[in-house]
Amino acid sequence: MAKRRTTTGRDIETVNAAVEVIEQNAVQARQALALRRQGKSVWDIAEELKISEGEVGRSLRFASDVVIKLLDTGNRAELLALEVMRLDELQVGHWAAAVSGDVRAAQIVLACIDKRSRLLGLDSTAGIDARRQTVIVAGGEEQYIAALRTIQEVANG
Repeated sequence: MAKRRTTTGRDIETVNAAVEVIEQNAVQARQALALRRQGKSVWDIAEELKISEGEVGRSLRFASDVVIKLLDTGNRAELLALEVMRLDELQVGHWAAAVSGDVRAAQIVLACIDKRSRLLGLDSTAGIDARRQTVIVAGGEEQYIAALRTIQEVANG
């Protein structure tokens, strides 16, 4: 029979030290996440919390992992809907400037579109027939109809 190990004072100290580290990480992660939600960059967060950018990244990943584990499927759907709504609002706020030529506004709009596509899985080509193509035809109705007939003839062989 295997010898049973007894818990020593040193073991308890080790566990207490580990718990303290985890609690400190949680506090730091909470602070980093709050600053990130305010729109601060990783560099700004590192400066404010007086930690390295690597530590900020680890803290944000820790916070993200905790949130993901706490959310059940129903809450994830709500959170996804909320994030998509936030992206929509952000995009609407910059749309007019973007289409008027403001490069920074256009970058923000494109980032919103990209993020929304990734969140909703629209960037995936799974299940899409790669043979489908979009055809743009310049000209009037006659040219459009002629182009569609040509495409149909080519498709039918």
